[in-house]
Amino acid sequence: DIVSILSDGSIQRAILSKLIIEELEETIPVYDITVEDNHNFYANGILTSNSHALGYSSMSALSCYLKQNHTLQYFLALFNSTRHEQAPISEIAKIQSELKFFGMSLLPPSLTFSKTDFSIESINIRFGLGHIKGIGEKVVEKLGNFRHEYSNKFEIFGAAAEAEFR
Repeated sequence: DIVSILSDGSIQRAILSKLIIEELEETIPVYDITVEDNHNFYANGILTSNSHALGYSSMSALSCYLKQNHTLQYFLALFNSTRHEQAPISEIAKIQSELKFFGMSLLPPSLTFSKTDFSIESINIRFGLGHIKGIGEKVVEKLGNFRHEYSNKFEIFGAAAEAEFR
């Protein structure tokens, strides 16, 4: 599981074993600052640290692992995280463009099948109603209550749509 992957350090060791060290042609001043177990570097007006770079590389490696081995759940988490973006629709479009490489699709919102957040349906992901501008959790909750109360009517419409009855 993910916790054991993060805690055993194998990803970090694999990343560090692939590092390529290049020599610069010009010499620039670099200051190595050690402050109580923190290893920081100051160069070209930027203060950075090894742990910061290691953190990003660990997250990149973990993202690659999850995308390859837990594809549906990985994309589901990405789609659900778009709610907090400044331009969620453009982020959703970027993520959606990758689905075809994995044989997956983003299914459109559905009054019958959609939940508040994006959800997994077979090998696809269903658009969440709560990610549509102007539709909040209370609206989705009321819709859920309506669906439950009038489930037979929704089933009839669903069956008609499947049979392409118009």
